[in-house]
Amino acid sequence: MKTDKIVIDTLFIDMKYLILYHKLGFQEVSPDIYLKHYPDCSIRINSEEQLFFYEDFSYPLLDHKDFVILECLDRLLGLGYTSSEVQLKGSIFDIALKKNNTILLNIICEQWGDDFEEQRKIFCSSDDLPSVIYTSKLSGGLIDWISSIWFGGSEYRHGIFDEGCTPFSFSESSCWNVQNTQDYPAEFIVKDGILIKYSGSDQHVRIPEGIIKIESGAFWNCTFLQSAYLPKTVISIGGDAFVYCENLQRVNIPASVHEMGDDPFAGCLNLDIQNKSQAFILEDGVLFDREKKILIHYASHNTRSSYTVPETVEWLGCTRSFKIAHWAHSFLPT
Repeated sequence: MKTDKIVIDTLFIDMKYLILYHKLGFQEVSPDIYLKHYPDCSIRINSEEQLFFYEDFSYPLLDHKDFVILECLDRLLGLGYTSSEVQLKGSIFDIALKKNNTILLNIICEQWGDDFEEQRKIFCSSDDLPSVIYTSKLSGGLIDWISSIWFGGSEYRHGIFDEGCTPFSFSESSCWNVQNTQDYPAEFIVKDGILIKYSGSDQHVRIPEGIIKIESGAFWNCTFLQSAYLPKTVISIGGDAFVYCENLQRVNIPASVHEMGDDPFAGCLNLDIQNKSQAFILEDGVLFDREKKILIHYASHNTRSSYTVPETVEWLGCTRSFKIAHWAHSFLPT
């Protein structure tokens, strides 16, 4: 039995890593080989050997921290930094940003949770260069990340990994000790603008202005919920955000939403979605991303006898919805 458990755990970890590679935009070009191109370089992953290759060197992919390093590297290259500017160090600091062979800042990557928080407590910053502690994780089909940036005697949350920050910039409002002072009703548990959990019992919920993300599982199993209104401040909806809200009938996707995890509406049996975001396509109860590469949600109450998955689809984020429909119909790839 113990051997069986090890095999099951290993398969789960391997599958989770494959999901992570997909979420980062890597393509499987041959068995166990994944590739992603950037403007001036490429990263290749060998999942069998648990390695990734960057600038002619190999790096391990054995634990959570290794993934954080890969994800941070991908984020920096995606922001427009070049391969000559992003260097993997493998010493006290994991990544350095350079310009004309001069180091601009150093980055430590840590596992999410206690490792990240412990590093924040013991870290000794230098006033000469910005120093960063970075972590990330896959949550509900989206990649969450946190940065602790030390510079000039202050600690900042943002200013390096955000869109439009290249090379980097800091503001007083992004200081780590600056708290979001906006008051929300007690039933909305909110941290840094993220709705973590709804603890109320209203049938019709209007999410307050100022919320920027609906966290994974925020409305988990709220069977009393019949309608939910999302304000225009929401930009992200986590996977399983409304999972098993079986009586939910109406929800809107505001124009402001630009990212969504794997099927936020799994188990919503009679849901009518109103989509105003150009980042998504809603066709006959089937919700896709803009390029129709991801099938996000399939309406459980759909009465069609069969469904042909578009040939553009590379990822099914709605497998739970299909299962809830008991696979009563045929879902046919083209």
